[in-house]
Amino acid sequence: MTETWTQPLISVDVVPLRYRPEIVEVVLGRRAFEPFAGELALPGVLMQRERSIDAADRALGSKVGIDDAHVVIRDVGIEDAPERDPRGPTLSIVKVAAVAPGATPESGEGVPLAEAVGLPFDHDALVRLAARRLLELLWSDREVTEAFFGEAFTSRDAFLAQEQLAAAAGVEGTPPLRNLRRRIEELGWAAPTGETRQSTARGGRPTLVWAWTRD
Repeated sequence: MTETWTQPLISVDVVPLRYRPEIVEVVLGRRAFEPFAGELALPGVLMQRERSIDAADRALGSKVGIDDAHVVIRDVGIEDAPERDPRGPTLSIVKVAAVAPGATPESGEGVPLAEAVGLPFDHDALVRLAARRLLELLWSDREVTEAFFGEAFTSRDAFLAQEQLAAAAGVEGTPPLRNLRRRIEELGWAAPTGETRQSTARGGRPTLVWAWTRD
C-alpha cells in the first residue's frame, strides 16, 4: 500500500553527475518502495532535523552509495509542482553533485546523460535543470570543476562535457573547442602537462592533457 499525505513535505533530490572517459553520466539508484519500486531514479530523501546539504549527503550515501569525500554539491533550485509526487505535494530542494570520475557508487548505476529519460516523478526535468546548472558552474567554480574532471583532463574532455551538458539542458550554441582552451588558459587553474592522450572515439586525434595548478 502506498503511503499518501496532504500537507506538503520537503524533500531533497540530488542529481549526481560524473564524467567518465568522454561521457557524462547521471548516477541513479533502484527504488526500494512504491511508487515506482524497482525503477531507476535520482537519490532523494525527506528532510529531517537537518540542513539541506546534510540531507543531500544522506541521499547520496543511502540511495546510490557515494560518500561525501567524492562529491562537491551545489544548489539548483526548488520544484513545487503539486502533482510531482503521486503520494501528495512535496517541495523539492534540488541539488547537483559533481562526482569524482574515480568514485564507484556502491549501489547506484551510471547512466549516460543522454539516456537518462523516462525517469519517475519529475526527475527528467530535474536532470535538465541540474545539467544547466553544472554547465554554468564549470570554469566559474573551481572546486566543482576540479571534482568533476579529476586530477587531469584533456581538452577534448572539457569540450565533450560542455557539449553533453548543453544538449541535456537544451542550451544551444556551445562555444568551439578553441574558445574553451582560451578560457582555461586565461583562468590559470590548469596548465598543459606536455602530454597528449588518445581519444576513445574511432579516428579521434590525441588531445592535450591538463593538470591543475597549485600555489
